[in-house]
Amino acid sequence: LRVPAMVVADSLTPEERGDVRRYLHKRLCLAEAASDSRQRAIAHYHLANDLRSLQECREAVGHYAGARRDDPTYCQRWYFVAEYAGALFETERFRTAAALYQAALGAGLPVTPLLADARMFNGEYAESLRLFRAHNKRNPRLEAEWQLKEWFLAHIVETLGSHRQRRQPSKAAHTFDD
Repeated sequence: LRVPAMVVADSLTPEERGDVRRYLHKRLCLAEAASDSRQRAIAHYHLANDLRSLQECREAVGHYAGARRDDPTYCQRWYFVAEYAGALFETERFRTAAALYQAALGAGLPVTPLLADARMFNGEYAESLRLFRAHNKRNPRLEAEWQLKEWFLAHIVETLGSHRQRRQPSKAAHTFDD
């Protein structure tokens, strides 16, 4: 499967985006018809990346899972693990995203702030703070977002004493809606 080099979402017209999506779906259908699990995995992977680039992460997660199912070696490819983790994060599956980011970090990928973010959103404030501090100390001139999150988490952990929390965003949203 060869995907056109034009998969830069921002540079395509809506018609071209549709053409790319139809092409990717066609490749998946052809691989399914041929019962070719390797080609199915490749097609799922490319569809997942296309969907993720358009912030359609719920559907992307299904295609990442399809790639993993049809070719289990994808789980050994750290770029895949990190991309899959990102899609899971965007669908608020923070614990699973953190586990995948942890695996990617163990393989040497520079995903420490992404792991820290997933841990924070999963309510693991002390561990997230530790990761952000380590990352920001090694990279003092990087994004202000990571520094702000470190400052915020330091307040939560050290001032309020909340090291961990079982987060319930939907209940919290209802509290503020009332």
